Amino acid sequence: MKTSLTALLLAPLLAAAQGASGNAPTLAALLNATSDLSALSQTLSMQPALLATLAGASNITILAPSNRAFEAFMATPQYDSVRDDNATLAALLQYHVLNGTYRAAALARDGRQFLPTLLGANAAFRNLSGAPQVVQAAEDDDRVVFTAGLNMRATVSRADIAFAGGVAHIVDAVLTPPMNVSTTATALNLTSLAGALVKTNLLATVDALADVTIFAPSNAAFRAIANLAGELSDADLASVLTYHVVPNATAYSTALRNNQKLRTLNGAELTVRIDDDDVFVNGAKVITADMLTNSGVVHVLDAVLNPDDAADTPDTEAETQSAAFPSATAATADPFVSELPASVTRTAGQATDTAATGAAARSVWAWGTMALAVGVAGLIV
Repeated sequence: MKTSLTALLLAPLLAAAQGASGNAPTLAALLNATSDLSALSQTLSMQPALLATLAGASNITILAPSNRAFEAFMATPQYDSVRDDNATLAALLQYHVLNGTYRAAALARDGRQFLPTLLGANAAFRNLSGAPQVVQAAEDDDRVVFTAGLNMRATVSRADIAFAGGVAHIVDAVLTPPMNVSTTATALNLTSLAGALVKTNLLATVDALADVTIFAPSNAAFRAIANLAGELSDADLASVLTYHVVPNATAYSTALRNNQKLRTLNGAELTVRIDDDDVFVNGAKVITADMLTNSGVVHVLDAVLNPDDAADTPDTEAETQSAAFPSATAATADPFVSELPASVTRTAGQATDTAATGAAARSVWAWGTMALAVGVAGLIV
């Protein structure tokens, strides 16, 4: 009688957990019995070193990509380049393992949460603060959705599959660990911000900050002050940019409070205002919250903040906030993107091109970006 390689490799990990878990199946048995996890099972069986990283694990939650999600990732050229890279594959596996047992009902009931994963010490994808990388969990349209690096979303298609070490949820995408600020900005089409950071020689500084919150103006926000791109000195532009960076604080949306004051990298303060479900920073509105990075979190704004107008307040009835710079005039071209290499701006464009093509396609693109992340950041710097 044949015993699967997966079962043999996982036996040491699960033996200790079995006694405390009653009749719950081992993870190996779960993988072998679940047809929609056969691609994941096959990959695990080819990577014994990765399985060793889970030795002794218990009280965990596994976010298990479905066959469609995992096979989409496996079909990319990037998979060929990382398949035999134990460090990268270890990061992949560890980021899909939550430290704790989280059932779907509790995740839906408790609102938006930022849950620690087992990815903490991997050299390429570690959190710069030393804390574990996190994944966001929230309920959306009566389903649990996990959001990861590069704003990658994975929806639970089958929840609460118990096994000896905890619980597993089958998800419809392979999650991407959080990247550095520059890679995140370019991948999500915040190319004006990335270009401005390059122009002021601030990009490497911002990428190296740990435990940081960045309020990132969208490209449209920069277009609204396009005339200033050619008028501001590098020092003045640097003052504007550092006014959007809050050091020594990872302020997820769940931690923001009405009338909260935040001290920025340039020394001045920001004011957070909350009106119903809308969040404003000075006079700018947060249009996308909680984009995870390897150093903290990014919230996207619809306007550029003016450090010389800290008293700027929002028009809470307006669809879009006006520019905080009285002399600003708009243009159709995105400012500062010429500071970026052409290969980076092409990569950024793919984010919008693939945004509506489904979880599996987004997974392919996100993992392609992940495999090139270090090179992209190096090009920008």
